[in-house]
Amino acid sequence: ALQKAFALSPEDKNIGLALSQAFIAAGFRSAAQETLELMTRRHPRDLGLLMQLGRVYESDARTGEAYKTYRRILDLVLSPPLDVYLLLTRTAMRLGRYVEAKLFIDDFLAQGGTDSQIDDWRKMLPPR
Repeated sequence: ALQKAFALSPEDKNIGLALSQAFIAAGFRSAAQETLELMTRRHPRDLGLLMQLGRVYESDARTGEAYKTYRRILDLVLSPPLDVYLLLTRTAMRLGRYVEAKLFIDDFLAQGGTDSQIDDWRKMLPPR
C-alpha cells in the first residue's frame, strides 16, 4: 500500500519516510537507502529524512557517508536536534576524529545537553 501511495505521490516526504521505515522493518535496507536518497534529493533541507538516511548508512557500516549526512544537518540549522551531536560524536569516533568528537560533545553541552549525558559521552573517548 505504501509503495502505491509513493508511486502516486513521489514528492510526499511523509510517504517516502514511512516507506523507508517499512523497508527497514522488512530487512530491505538497500531499498530504504535508495528511497531516502531520492527523498533527500527532493527535500534536501528535511532533518528527519537526513537523520534517517544517516542511520541507514551507519547500520550498513558506511560511517563516512553517515558522518557527511549528519554534518549536513549542522549546516542547515543553527539549533539542530541534540541527537545529531550524539550521532556525530559516534561517527567521528569511528572515523578516528577524536578532536572533532570532543568538539561535538562541547557543542552538545552548549546547546542544552546535561552534564550526566556529557560524562557518559566522554567515557567513549580514548584516554588522553
